[in-house]
Amino acid sequence: MLGHIEEFDISKPKEWTAYASRLIFFLEANNVTDPAKRRAVLLSSCGGAVFNLIQALISPASPNEKSFDEILFVLEEHFSPQPSEIAKRNAFYKRNQKIGESISDFVADLRRLAQGCNFSDLEIMLRDRLVIGLREEELQLRLFSRKNLTFESALEEALSAEAAAQHT
Repeated sequence: MLGHIEEFDISKPKEWTAYASRLIFFLEANNVTDPAKRRAVLLSSCGGAVFNLIQALISPASPNEKSFDEILFVLEEHFSPQPSEIAKRNAFYKRNQKIGESISDFVADLRRLAQGCNFSDLEIMLRDRLVIGLREEELQLRLFSRKNLTFESALEEALSAEAAAQHT
């Protein structure tokens, strides 16, 4: 086999996703495509603590009864649980433009935070959070007064105001 995949350090759960990615690259580099062999490489290289954890997480089944993908999924859920929708929405709702942060960077982070929020109308939520979260109060008040304000028009006006302020 090409290379070596080290044991996963169970005391660093935040590193699981990177470890799983490296494991998949290791399997690809070594042309390990057979599902049973992929599972065997995972189970034999993950380390004793992770192997015991796998057994506990899938009990009463045994590791040889689960596929490689099923085992990876169980470990991902254990080490990197996804925050609930309401927790993700909370982070989105609390986000305001930071001191010195550009409108573009603020909007990019709003888009990132909106992932997993399952908003029924993302454009309205982005518009509202953009306008409400702006640092510049004068611009914010101007946008509040606009009828039929869309996210795109709010963003365009905010970017124009930012550009004008930088050139004065």
